[in-house]
Amino acid sequence: MTEVFTMWRHTNMIVLTALCAAIYAAVLIPFQSIPIIPGHVSFRIAGVLPIALGLMFGPAGAWGAAIGNLIGDFFGTLSPGAVGGFVSNFMTAFMAYKLWSVLSPANDLDVSLNSFQKLVRFETIAVLKAFGTVVMLTWWVCLLLRLAPPHAYATAVLISNLVAPVIGGPFVLKILQPRIKKWGLLWTDIMKPEEVSAGFMPKLGLIFLVIGSLGGGAALFWSLFMSGLNVGDPIVRFLPLPFIILQILGAIMIGARNQIEAAQHEDRLAANAAPAMPRPNSA
Repeated sequence: MTEVFTMWRHTNMIVLTALCAAIYAAVLIPFQSIPIIPGHVSFRIAGVLPIALGLMFGPAGAWGAAIGNLIGDFFGTLSPGAVGGFVSNFMTAFMAYKLWSVLSPANDLDVSLNSFQKLVRFETIAVLKAFGTVVMLTWWVCLLLRLAPPHAYATAVLISNLVAPVIGGPFVLKILQPRIKKWGLLWTDIMKPEEVSAGFMPKLGLIFLVIGSLGGGAALFWSLFMSGLNVGDPIVRFLPLPFIILQILGAIMIGARNQIEAAQHEDRLAANAAPAMPRPNSA
């Protein structure tokens, strides 16, 4: 995860972080007045943004989504649970570009949704992150801090994090990505390969992420709805924790340097394919 620190060397990445935070907060705040669980979960049309922001802006999208969510919390859902919201939104965008790196063939790393295969990748990321988010947030807000009823909270967060990204996320990326690319503001056009983690054992990291997200979601809902255990039972309270650790470890193991290298290779090919400028006639 080297790039989440080295990105601060680039003025453009800092500006993109602020821009992502402002956009996310601007979309989030108007809907804070439509609560699902008052004080904790609201109608979140802004959920269409974090994955797209992560894919286009990399670590700047991750920081921007986290900061934007925190700003939004000041307008209706601010509590100690906001720490979980900050982390989960950061991880959504962070894992999005990491998952794109490991799920994509080496010759197809561009994030434009110009093929059915890329749409499938996007939706796979959206589903994984929906379950990963519900595990993180339910553990922090309900099982650890006990700020909300876990059964209703987990269900509401899962639905909220599935519907918006799965349906609206591809449209956001499809509309914005060509323009961002034209302006040279994709994170792969700004950062250098040596500033981005190459990762280690990415396939194993992917397995950890899948287990941490889908396995964690299954374990969480089993413990809440099927186990017959009390919410205060230590098994229920701490069952999500190893799955959260697996998610974070998996994301760290997956690198994203291949995206930077692929973008640079594409730029070199485009430069070589450009017609040479004719030499002026000598007098």
